[in-house]
Amino acid sequence: MKLIWKPITECDDENGNHTVWSAEVNHSNYGRYLWISIRENGLYTVECSGNGGFKPLVYCKSLTAAKRWAAMEVNK
Repeated sequence: MKLIWKPITECDDENGNHTVWSAEVNHSNYGRYLWISIRENGLYTVECSGNGGFKPLVYCKSLTAAKRWAAMEVNK
């Protein structure tokens, strides 16, 4: 499955840069969506939602690495 990442524009920073992306995955382990967000320390976090919050799955050094990790996980 090819993941289509969409920026969540409501979360853009004050300069209009995207900071959060989501992709619909409908995965038995991760739920309906995966999210990628950039943290203050510059790392990108891949998360899934559940139990009223977000659960971090992995931290990556780049957006490309985070997208690659997510694609590999949902296609296992």
